[in-house]
Amino acid sequence: GVGSGSSGINAEYGEWENGYERIGCYMWPNNVQYFGTWENGYRHGTGVEKHQTYVYKGQWVKDSKQGYGVAVSKTGCSYEGTWNSDLHEGYGVEVYKDGGFYAGQFNKGVREGHGVRVVNPNIQLKEAFASKKGLSESTNEVPSVSDLEELLGAKIFEEFSPTDQTEVYRGQW
Repeated sequence: GVGSGSSGINAEYGEWENGYERIGCYMWPNNVQYFGTWENGYRHGTGVEKHQTYVYKGQWVKDSKQGYGVAVSKTGCSYEGTWNSDLHEGYGVEVYKDGGFYAGQFNKGVREGHGVRVVNPNIQLKEAFASKKGLSESTNEVPSVSDLEELLGAKIFEEFSPTDQTEVYRGQW
């Protein structure tokens, strides 16, 4: 079915069961869009949420990002990992616009626990990613965890040998 709010700005379409949407799309007045599964009126299961500044694809529990998910911002930053109550929680990888990254533990959206933070990475890493994907070197596309692992020749959560132009912090946050 299809429905809209009184202003015509809220829009939804999908499948309903017992008066609730089960799977479908909803657009809020601020242009936030969600497409995915629902339960008793809540985003629940898997879905994609598009904001003006980022896109989140992943798991939901009662309207909260919860479980595994990936968020990619228009600025070129990303987070891939586990979430709890809309915050990074557990293990994940943040990739920054300059190609640096943090791979490790998070608690309530903050780096906490064991992890590796790589800053000022060798520019060859970004060039290698762009070349591998057939992209311009000035691309804003963010490498995934598997892209980084392939380019580094090692698993993110295992040891790797940084170049002389890379600063690495390993340890407790």
